[in-house]
Parts: sequence; C-alpha cells; structure tokens
Amino acid sequence: MPYSLCWHLLIKKGQYESANKDRLIEIEKIRTLGPEKLKKILLDLDSNTTAQFLNIQDLNFASKETFKVFKDWLINKLAK
Repeated sequence: MPYSLCWHLLIKKGQYESANKDRLIEIEKIRTLGPEKLKKILLDLDSNTTAQFLNIQDLNFASKETFKVFKDWLINKLAK
C-alpha cells in the first residue's frame, strides 16, 4: 500500500508527525458515497479550523461524479 510505505519512509527520516483524531478527517467506503454527500463533507471540512489532514480511502473506486466533486474541490484549494 503506497500510503503505508509513505508513513514508514517518513518515520525512517524522522519526519513523521502523529496526529490526534481531531486533526484528521477520514473518508472511508468512498464507493458507496454519493457526490452530494461528499460535497457536504468537504464543505464541512472547509469550515473546520481544527482539521489539518484528510485521508480518503480508495478514491479510485468512487463514481465519476463523486470523483469530480473531489477533484473540483482540490483544484479550488490549490488555486487559493
């Protein structure tokens, strides 16, 4: 799993930063999440001043519409 390898490499380099649950938003079972539900989660995340990390499991299994919601949200974030 690429993300697991990433964590191990960060730990090895001394760059790993542990996060408490309040700083991490996790989205699981993306294949069963519709675009409107994801949009609501991401809009809530935008107003969350505590969260610093986002982990979306199996984004490659999202529907095209759901993936587009995430892609548009991310592009908007990067443009700021």
